[in-house]
Amino acid sequence: MCGQTGAQAVELPSQQFTSCGSQDDTACDAPNKRNQECALVTSSSLCPLPDLGACGASAEDGQFRLIFTPDVQVWPGYKLNGSNPGQYYYNAIVDCMAPGGCDATINIPYPFVTQGAMPVHVYPDPDFSRGCFAPSGSGVASALAISMGSWISPPATGPVSCDQVTAPNQLPDFPGNIDKFCTFTVHVPGTGLSYVNVHLDYGLKGPGVNANPFDGIVDRYDGVLSGGATDAFVDVNNTLTTPSVVAIDDCARYEFWHGAPSGDRSATVQSVNAFKKISGVYSQSFRSSSGRVGIPGVTATLKKKGTNPILASGLADEDGYVLLNYKHTGKAAAFTVTLVIPGVGTRSQDVTLKANGWAEVSYDADTGTWFVDVK
Repeated sequence: MCGQTGAQAVELPSQQFTSCGSQDDTACDAPNKRNQECALVTSSSLCPLPDLGACGASAEDGQFRLIFTPDVQVWPGYKLNGSNPGQYYYNAIVDCMAPGGCDATINIPYPFVTQGAMPVHVYPDPDFSRGCFAPSGSGVASALAISMGSWISPPATGPVSCDQVTAPNQLPDFPGNIDKFCTFTVHVPGTGLSYVNVHLDYGLKGPGVNANPFDGIVDRYDGVLSGGATDAFVDVNNTLTTPSVVAIDDCARYEFWHGAPSGDRSATVQSVNAFKKISGVYSQSFRSSSGRVGIPGVTATLKKKGTNPILASGLADEDGYVLLNYKHTGKAAAFTVTLVIPGVGTRSQDVTLKANGWAEVSYDADTGTWFVDVK
């Protein structure tokens, strides 16, 4: 619970960290809990991440899904196309009564990157609504940046310092690995409690992102069943052979923490791998303005172009994906995919399917752009 005495602590060398908040935490609504320092990773709505029930006894402060979709260019490989939620915030409540204020040191784990030109905001007083952070006003904004380039070639000077990442398996939980962080300082006023949040995204997602920084070629991912979980293996040689190096294991841990004169706090979240299956045509309806957030509840149909019979239909899952199970035989032919998107309307797109082939037909509801790939 937020600020609860004796909250679970994670011990790192010479430090003691306390996290607060969980998927069941509503105590932050209570006025008597607002005077507590804590750390929490939330969705872009500033609400705690849920427990997805996928990490068992190792579950931390919440999980998010990494969404792998078939990659037409390197099939049977996958691409890390998005996450759910699409963006995140690291939230810190810091207490300072020193004249002139205090400096809080924020530590962001690999592979997270900042989102937007002014990703850091400091608010004079924490406030909550229904278990979520609810800051008032615009706060004091800071301009700094963490990109994938910051991890691969850390800046020599500037407000951000980063540990260098030199291989795809630099996430924690691997034997011999230590956590990699980008670190910066935020100044808070000496007037008591301040609320700091940092707008973030998961840096490895996107069809053009290279998890292996040794080259400029887009890596392929494969889902490998290991110990009842599906780990994401990466092809470090960029060939079509089966990869043998783990890039992102299922239930990978990411520890965020900040240090301040009043004490150090941390929050740990996990990623859960979701590999989407191929079935004729698959589609995602999403909003790019929020970091490719999928739109659930979309209904989809597949018809042969210019005809009425529905060959396949489906309902999008919580990530906005829908599978249209249809096996085309014979010569290549034109088909029409129709999406009925809640709050947007009906959209249609033609696609050519080859014999025994499949295709991705996805739609960005914010820009009105279709993304079509055919195998």
